[in-house]
Amino acid sequence: MPLLDAPFYFLRHGESEANAAGLIAGSTDTPLTALGRDQAERAAAVLAPCSIASIFSSPLRRAADTAETVGRHCGLPLGYLDELRERHWGVLELQPLEEIRDRSATALRGESLVAFEERTWIALCRIDAPPPVLVVAHSGTMRVLRNKLGIGDVKDWVGNALPIRFLPPRPGQPWRFEELGG
Repeated sequence: MPLLDAPFYFLRHGESEANAAGLIAGSTDTPLTALGRDQAERAAAVLAPCSIASIFSSPLRRAADTAETVGRHCGLPLGYLDELRERHWGVLELQPLEEIRDRSATALRGESLVAFEERTWIALCRIDAPPPVLVVAHSGTMRVLRNKLGIGDVKDWVGNALPIRFLPPRPGQPWRFEELGG
């Protein structure tokens, strides 16, 4: 069953060293902090009773380590999708977050917003596994979900390791989501 045919879960990785320093991580493989590891453990405790059947993760260490923590709690193996890695910000990687003035602009040697959204959406649509599925990735992935599912009131980013359940539309209703354990 494809991901978008049933309720599914999303989890942004725990706090990374770049997050803690206020830097743009993008495609740079920055590890979790001690707080990030604790956040992953707390998220896993929230998600364990949700009967998750499948977990797919970005291969970037901060997401993979978060997903591995949840997988351990749920007794599930992980699937890694390279296309779920965060947007490559080119020369802006590891620069202060304030350097991103316009998310639609392409930084020098960076990935365009259109290319990022396309590869991320294709990866999400390719997930065909027993539901409910958990996707562990990045704040950029959340923005893609928000835009493609037409959820206009979702904040631009999601907190580190905050579990979210996406619920498919009912007749005449849009997709909706709920934060869990937050």
